[in-house]
Amino acid sequence: MSVQSYESDSSDGWESDEDNTVSESSSSSSSSSNEKPADVYTVQIPKNVDLEKIPKTLELVNLVSSDTKRYDLYRCEPALKNYPGVRSDYFKQCRTWLFQMCLCNSAPNGDGDRVDVPMRLPDFKSKGLNFIRRNQTPDLKDGLGRVVDNSAVFVTNDVPDTIYFKKKCVDNETKRDIAFELGKGYLSHTRAIDPKFCILAIPFANGKLHMGSAIRTPDFHVFSKRQTRHTARTNKKRKISSVVAQYDTNISEAEIVLRSLQADYEKLRCRNRKYEVKIGTVRRRVAQLPDGPIKLGIEYATKNIEQTTDTVEI
Repeated sequence: MSVQSYESDSSDGWESDEDNTVSESSSSSSSSSNEKPADVYTVQIPKNVDLEKIPKTLELVNLVSSDTKRYDLYRCEPALKNYPGVRSDYFKQCRTWLFQMCLCNSAPNGDGDRVDVPMRLPDFKSKGLNFIRRNQTPDLKDGLGRVVDNSAVFVTNDVPDTIYFKKKCVDNETKRDIAFELGKGYLSHTRAIDPKFCILAIPFANGKLHMGSAIRTPDFHVFSKRQTRHTARTNKKRKISSVVAQYDTNISEAEIVLRSLQADYEKLRCRNRKYEVKIGTVRRRVAQLPDGPIKLGIEYATKNIEQTTDTVEI
């Protein structure tokens, strides 16, 4: 892939890439040739970009990678001056670049197409960059009526080969994240699958965004911190939550009640057995009585009682 110089005239390779450019001026075939080209304030920001077709040649810097295929950013762990960033030798071959933060695995819509979820590009940690932020959907507002910041960024001066971003930072006025956002905030867009992100870089020259020369990073995740971190001490006293302690108390009390009910049941079973023995003795001896109302009454009182099954065994 080749990225050509920003200062090149209209006869260079930029103009031959009309099918892969995004520009407001190219939307109308009847526009005159002397019409003023779009600039970073007016050019149309691309949406629903097919990220699978963009080469993953934009390197990730200072992210955790275990197998060179999975990249993780642990936002709440100290940066120790190793800030996350992106690197590419192509940055120096074009003066102006558009940078976008993208959600790579958003759930498809009814037509099976990936839903575009505009995101805010984190603030830069690198110094000396001239940049312009443009909100991708200026009409999008939150529940309080505030405009949602999902801005992409044009860097308009010579871009160094490596750009660093702030890892974790909150705006003092809005109290919103202006660095990397936690991935769990986008679970509703991915149907509870771990969200994957990437940073997309598109060169801008001669009033056009040249999608044919766009590059992107590999997918990465954004977590708070590693769960296995700081767990080396095996003799550390574990803190039992109040909920677990309450459950333990309830179980102990239930066991005491169960043993009390079992003791009462055994007493009643023994008494019932004695009663059955006495009734059996009366039945055997009532046959020796003369016929009459006394014998008839005793036989009725000691007749077999139908047992029901509406009992509960403890």
